[in-house]
Amino acid sequence: MHVHLEVAHVANSMLCVQGEEKYTFIEECKNPLSVTILMKGPNKHTLTQIKDAIHDGLRAVKNAIEDGEHGFK
Repeated sequence: MHVHLEVAHVANSMLCVQGEEKYTFIEECKNPLSVTILMKGPNKHTLTQIKDAIHDGLRAVKNAIEDGEHGFK
């Protein structure tokens, strides 16, 4: 993974482990215009549910930003 982060000109990356869950935080990208989300699941139904949850979450973030309720200045 570090090879890909170097190519992407990432200044900071951090892996956090909480129980069995792993989270990767990537910060200070040189040109942060896109992202890839890798989804894993045991079957198509689970992947569909994951895709829908990600879509709903991203839509909620988009709506909060457009409404100006994100708290960032």
